[in-house]
Amino acid sequence: MTPPYVLSQTAVAARSRFALDADTNIRIIAGVKPVRFMGSAKDDLSAFPKSARTRAGHELFMLQVGREPDDWRSMPAVGPGTCEIRVGDPAGTFRVIYVAKFANAVYVLHAFQNRTRKTAAADLELARRRYREARALARGE
Repeated sequence: MTPPYVLSQTAVAARSRFALDADTNIRIIAGVKPVRFMGSAKDDLSAFPKSARTRAGHELFMLQVGREPDDWRSMPAVGPGTCEIRVGDPAGTFRVIYVAKFANAVYVLHAFQNRTRKTAAADLELARRRYREARALARGE
């Protein structure tokens, strides 16, 4: 009979896997940037249909852990480092404009439903204004 204080090889292997999993999760959590929503961007994103909102949330999480979203494009007209996530949905096409170049957070500048191929001037201007605000926050001004 094995003394109660001696662990079987299976128990040792299970503990090792658990320790590795816990360590892996800690490393992932430690490397996650927070998301900061500028202005009404969070409410605007919350108004997306459930499937588009879920997809946009997944893409934002990818940004938080340092990866690129699946469908995105650069938007230098808004500001340096600004990009746009494109989310296709049966209800329409949705956009999330963000900037992830600042070290302290991923800033969501604007979220909206795009009804034409070209982004409206009012949406671009709003994103530019929020970019300036995000830049000031990132610098600590």
